[in-house]
Amino acid sequence: MASWVDKFRFPMMTEMMRSRGLALSLVGIAAAQVLSSMFLHLGLPCAFHETLHIPCPGCGLTRSVMAMGHGQFGYSFSLHPFGYLMVAGLLACLFCGVAPRTWRIWFLNRFEKLESTTGITTILLIAFMLLWAVRITGVLPLAPV
Repeated sequence: MASWVDKFRFPMMTEMMRSRGLALSLVGIAAAQVLSSMFLHLGLPCAFHETLHIPCPGCGLTRSVMAMGHGQFGYSFSLHPFGYLMVAGLLACLFCGVAPRTWRIWFLNRFEKLESTTGITTILLIAFMLLWAVRITGVLPLAPV
């Protein structure tokens, strides 16, 4: 019988990367948002922030990635500490979208094992939400969103 903790070790990210189309779609949408914001100043505004007038959990991610692109790594972290993880996840999606089948399967098997044994994706999602709670209370000295 599986314990309740095992339910939090579901390989969510692996399942998204398993489909080449989904993986490449995620990369394409993120790239379009960042590049259009960076070069054309036409990025989509945050609907959550526009409606409720409080930052959403992901507010600042686009600007964080843009700051990385400009070499402003400290400022990038202050905009959203998860910006680096976002880039790493998108690179993993890009790899799974374009890599040859054998490399892709090798990577997915190892990534699935990591997720299944550590529950890292669930831990990061919880940390993401905790960071949001800290940000909206103003406790952390992060850049305003």
